[in-house]
Amino acid sequence: MTTSVDVSSGPVTTAPVVRRAWWRSRLEGATTPARLRLLLALLILLSLAWGVLAALTANQHASAAADVVAVSEPLSLDAEQIYTSLSDANATAASAFLAGGLEPAADRQRYQADITKAAIRIEAASALVGSSAARTELPGHLKNQASAAGSAVGDDLAMLSGQLPAYTDEVGTARADNRLGLPLGAAYLREASALLRGTLLPAASDIYTRESALLTSASAQATGLPLIVIAVVAGLGLGYVLYRSSRWLSRHTHRVVNYGLLLAALAGLVSLVWLAGAFVAGRGDLLHAQQQGSGPAQAFARAEVAALQAHADESLTLIDNTGDDDYQKDYVKLQKLLGPGPGTLLAATGSSQAASQAQA
Repeated sequence: MTTSVDVSSGPVTTAPVVRRAWWRSRLEGATTPARLRLLLALLILLSLAWGVLAALTANQHASAAADVVAVSEPLSLDAEQIYTSLSDANATAASAFLAGGLEPAADRQRYQADITKAAIRIEAASALVGSSAARTELPGHLKNQASAAGSAVGDDLAMLSGQLPAYTDEVGTARADNRLGLPLGAAYLREASALLRGTLLPAASDIYTRESALLTSASAQATGLPLIVIAVVAGLGLGYVLYRSSRWLSRHTHRVVNYGLLLAALAGLVSLVWLAGAFVAGRGDLLHAQQQGSGPAQAFARAEVAALQAHADESLTLIDNTGDDDYQKDYVKLQKLLGPGPGTLLAATGSSQAASQAQA
């Protein structure tokens, strides 16, 4: 009886099978000390790899959180306060001008306090931009974004520092002419208001917009889940490998407990719990700060600035004697933007306040 073999399908590849069989034979033929050395080397490599991953995870989240706390959020607050103080100063100057002659002492003091506050905030923001050491520890994409934003913010701060004295000089000239009863004072006040709205307020708004974008990116990096999930899963995988190694040693050495592996497992467990716990606590604090801090503060600041600008427009409409109704148009536009009504700034303020009270 003849047996035929079909070879039409080509040669059968047996190299991987042979290779696996060779490694298995070498492993089974190895002595117990050799197996222990191999297991020890494998566990050390896995532990070091997880340690590097955990350290990278902690560093990225901590660096992003530090940037939120030390740079981005303070700069956003400074820009917001600069914008609010300048808007209030402009509204106060226009309101005091309507009194004629010597303006009321309360209005004069309020104007000076607003200008002083804005100057202090500009100085504080300049110091933060010049010495923002926290940014050097950011991940690559955030570091590049921070560098570009820092340069633009520096330009805006230079604009504010240079033009704020020019604005106060214009207002001072308008007040002096107004005391003398000269109609030229109204022109100087309009020039001052135009300088503030065309240069100073846009510069402050640019700082706030850029820092808010960077704050959002840093907050997303600090509260993001993908990297921490990978680190936790890898830590649990390492724990499973340690458990299986302990079972293998128990079967081959008849020792119920291996103290070295037990100590390694406890150290890994403590590290894993610390990593996860620190992330959960930090993420909760950052989200709480956003929902009850920066979010409502932004809504209230926008409503306050709109109200101040509308008040300034109202005063400038009464002061203006050129027949131009631009200030009146701006007033009507700001009135609609302010509200009340759905989609207005007052509605956003009410929603933010209700959300904060619900979570408090």
